[in-house]
Amino acid sequence: MKRIYFVTFLLFMAFHNQAQSFTFEDTSVPAECVASGTGVLSVNAQHYKEGAQSLCWTTTGTSVLTMSFPSFVANTGNSAYLQIYSPTITNDTLTVEFLNAALIKKKAIFLCNYKGWHEFNRAYNEYSSTLSSTITSVRITIKPTSKTTRKTYFDDVNFTHVTETNRIMGSHWVLDKNYLIDDTSSLSLFANPIDIPITPPTTEELADLNSLRVILKRSATPGSSTTLAAAKAYVNSLNIVRNSDGSVHGNVINTSASSLTDVFMTDIASKVEILAAAALTDAPTMTLFQNFIDHLLDQGISEGCNFMTFSNSYTTCKVVPATFLDALPACNATEKEEILKLVRWMSFYGMLYYPQSTYLTKNVSDVIYLFTPHMMAIALNQADDATAVREMKALKRFLERNTEYVPGGGDILKPDGTGFHHGTHYFNYMFAYKTWVQYIYYLKGTQFRIS
Repeated sequence: MKRIYFVTFLLFMAFHNQAQSFTFEDTSVPAECVASGTGVLSVNAQHYKEGAQSLCWTTTGTSVLTMSFPSFVANTGNSAYLQIYSPTITNDTLTVEFLNAALIKKKAIFLCNYKGWHEFNRAYNEYSSTLSSTITSVRITIKPTSKTTRKTYFDDVNFTHVTETNRIMGSHWVLDKNYLIDDTSSLSLFANPIDIPITPPTTEELADLNSLRVILKRSATPGSSTTLAAAKAYVNSLNIVRNSDGSVHGNVINTSASSLTDVFMTDIASKVEILAAAALTDAPTMTLFQNFIDHLLDQGISEGCNFMTFSNSYTTCKVVPATFLDALPACNATEKEEILKLVRWMSFYGMLYYPQSTYLTKNVSDVIYLFTPHMMAIALNQADDATAVREMKALKRFLERNTEYVPGGGDILKPDGTGFHHGTHYFNYMFAYKTWVQYIYYLKGTQFRIS
């Protein structure tokens, strides 16, 4: 009899946990999902992050989507998890409110500042109220930046998700970053305010910019016949298809932080570069390459993704950003912009914009050694010349800041001529300045030379 009770209890708990989850694989919208205002709900097979369908929410103006379910307790051990797809960068905000009946217990602000899938993965102690709360429904309000009709997609929804220990908080959380307690290092750099205005470039600045672009032009290294065949086979295995609007869908790529490992990202970047090199001289390979790039970006391997480089992993820090950058010549304009943003996300680029009041305590010799080449490539390859000049000015300032003496135990230079790293005198690590010297030499005699 005890065994029967135990099995019954397990079945009840399994059903109860599933009751706060939605996957949208049926032919109709779940009855628990209701749109009000201008919103219309449907299931859709063109974009998905789990199974083969998602929930499509078509809206014009402000609208509300409510998901109801049996009550559960939001506490420190569980999280709200859902995948949210934005077809274009709208900068719309989604206000996500967790309700107990009509009472708002927790509220999140999610920014649609990306294109493709990004995850909402937030523990219930990362809100203004960190108290445990009974939750009976979730209300999502879209606040659009324009009156045009747009579509937002949801998939793999689980409001009782077990809290993950290695989450990386993406760029879409920039409006709520002060509440977050997991890894916000990349987000904090992304949030640094750009304090150098875009101005019309001078004739001299444009000449120097174009000269540097020639000197530091990127090119993809071809693979062998074996590695090229392997890259093509991998992309074909993803079953990528173009939708009628030019977007793509195909096999789901797991983009959780535990899946976007150094090994995985190194392998993906290598396949991207090998295909890019072959695509420049072969039209079918170009089609395959662009499908691959668009699918990676669509699946969420883009700015704000669950991948960050760590300075103790030298090979990854050097190779992954550089390999994506080397593929730029095969990218179309939209792909190029998004790849640059992805590399910016993983290359500590936001350090160029640390505020005047804090930059001196933020110097890191690892960044100078490992990421200066990526930073210059990001700046030079901006499509708009005026933006590129602004970024080169920011890079010039960053390189100058790394010649200043830093107080206390921080990196790098000290008034007595010693060099610090890891909070102590570390003379042997001053080889980091080899990269610094190499790249200020490129700037010698230009409008971007350091003072």
